[in-house]
Amino acid sequence: MTIRRPKLITALATGLIAALAITGAAASQTSYGQVAAKVESQTRPNFGALLDPPTRGTRYRPHQRRWNYGQYRHGPGFLPAPPILGGEEVVLVDCGGNPGSGAVETAVQRVRPGGTLIIRARAGGCVGWLNIDKPMTVMGEGRFDPRDDEFSAPSTLQAPDGAPCMTVARGVRVQVRDIVFASPRAGDAACIVSYGGEVVAQNVGMRHTGDEAAIYADGGLLDLRDMRVNADTVAPAVVADGATLRTDEVYIAGSSSGLEVVPGAGGQTQINRTRIIGPSRQSTFGPRAIGILVRAMRDYGEIAITNSKVCGYPEGIVVEGATVRLDRTRICKADTAVSLHGGEVSIENSRLVAETYGVAVVAGQATIKNNILADVSRRAWYQENRGVIVAEGNRVWSTSLCPLGYQPVYGNRFAPVWSGGGGQGYTCMSYPYPREWWRRDESSLGVAYDPRVTIPEYYDQFRTGYGWYDCRGRFVSEGRYYGEDRWSRGSQGFTRECPRPRNYGSGYGGGYRNSPWSDGYSDYDIDFDAGFSYGL
Repeated sequence: MTIRRPKLITALATGLIAALAITGAAASQTSYGQVAAKVESQTRPNFGALLDPPTRGTRYRPHQRRWNYGQYRHGPGFLPAPPILGGEEVVLVDCGGNPGSGAVETAVQRVRPGGTLIIRARAGGCVGWLNIDKPMTVMGEGRFDPRDDEFSAPSTLQAPDGAPCMTVARGVRVQVRDIVFASPRAGDAACIVSYGGEVVAQNVGMRHTGDEAAIYADGGLLDLRDMRVNADTVAPAVVADGATLRTDEVYIAGSSSGLEVVPGAGGQTQINRTRIIGPSRQSTFGPRAIGILVRAMRDYGEIAITNSKVCGYPEGIVVEGATVRLDRTRICKADTAVSLHGGEVSIENSRLVAETYGVAVVAGQATIKNNILADVSRRAWYQENRGVIVAEGNRVWSTSLCPLGYQPVYGNRFAPVWSGGGGQGYTCMSYPYPREWWRRDESSLGVAYDPRVTIPEYYDQFRTGYGWYDCRGRFVSEGRYYGEDRWSRGSQGFTRECPRPRNYGSGYGGGYRNSPWSDGYSDYDIDFDAGFSYGL
C-alpha cells in the first residue's frame, strides 16, 4: 500500500529545515564575534587612568571613607558561616591560636539581642571581626588594667589584615570592657567603626597601626572610660564626626594627631581627665599635627575640656567654629597652645607652655582668665582683625616677654623688676618656674628644666629683706637696714659710677614692694582628680 503525502507539507518541512540551518550558522558567527570583542576590551590599555591617576583626598572625609564597610562587611575572601538565629543569653568563645576559623563571627550571631559575648584567648589572640547589628555586651575573660604599658590582657581580639576589629550598626548599643583590640596591619580600615550606633567602652586597650583612625564614630554616641589607645597613624587616633563624645580617664599616645571632634546635635561633648601625648618625633609631611581639633558643621556644638593634658603637638588645641571651654587643663611642648579660627573659647585655671604664642585668635572671641603661661617667645596673645581677646589675672614665666630690669627706690638703691604685661592681662613672675610643674609635664618628654626667668645674683638673700642692688645691677650686702627700712634710711650711696640724677627728688624711684606672688604657688597648682595618671 502506498501512502501519498501532500506536496504542500513536504515543501514546508524542507523550508523549516533550511531556516534552522541558516539561524545556527548566524548564531555561531555572532558568538565568535562577542568572544573576540571581550578579549579585545580586556587587553586594551586604559590610557586615561595612566595619564591621570586618582589622587588621595584630604584627611577630613565626613561622608566618603576609603574603606567601604557596606561592600566588604566580612573582609575580602571571607566565607561567612551559615546564618544562626541568635537566642543564647551568654556565649563563651575560645578562639585563641586558631585564626580564620570564623568562631568570633559565628559567636556574634548566636548571641540574642541584649546578651553577652565573652571572649577567651588562652592560646593567643583571637582573629576575627565583630560585626554587631544588635544590642549586646562584649567582654574579655579576666580584667584589663589600662595602666599596663605591655597590654598583657587575658583576652585580645585581633582584626584580619585590612579589616576592622568591630563595626556597629546604626541605632545599636554595644558595651565593651576588659579586652584589648589589636589591628597591626589595618591599612585603610579603622579598628572600631560606628555609624550612628552607641559604643560604651571601659577598661579597654587598643593597639592600632594603619592609615585611618583607631576609633571612628559617625553620629551616635562614643563613651570611653578607663581606656588606653596606642595608635601609629597619620590620622587622628579618635574621630567623632557628629557623634557625642565623652571621655574620662583616657590615655592616647603615638598618633600624628590626637582627637578630631565635630560636635553633633546629640548633646555636649565632654573630655575629662584625658591625656593626649604626641609622638616622640613629629613627621615633616602629612596632615597638621594637632592635639585636639574641633570643627563645626551645621550644628554649632559645645565642648568642655577639663582636667586634661595635651603635650607634644605643635598645635595644642585648634578650634574652628564651635564653643569650647577649657578648665584646669595643661598644654605643653607646643608652638601655639590654643588657636581660634572662629567661634568662642574660654580658658581658665589652666597651664599653657608654648614656644611662640600662648593663644592665637584669627577670628572669634577668646576669654583668658587666671592661667599660667610659660616659655612664650613672641607674644602671650596673637590677635587679628576679626579676633577679640579678653584677658585678666594671668601669670607669665618668659625671659622674652619679661626682661629683667632695675627700679630705683632710694638713692643708689635699686630693686630688680620684671617688666612686661602692662595692659595685656598678665603679670610677669619674679621667681623660677616651679620644678614640680616641669616634672609633671615636660620631663618625661625629654625637655630639660628651664627656670624661664632671669634671676639676679643673691636674689634669695634680697627676697628675705637684706641688701639691695646699685645702678649697675651689683648686689650690696647691708645688715644694718632690714625690710622696708632699707628703702628710707642711711646714706643714699651715690658714687662716680652711679652719680645723682638731675631729676632726683621729683618723683624719683616711686617705692618698691615685694611681689605678691613671691609667697608661694602651691594653691595655684593644677593637677588631675583622683584616678590613674600613667605617671604623667
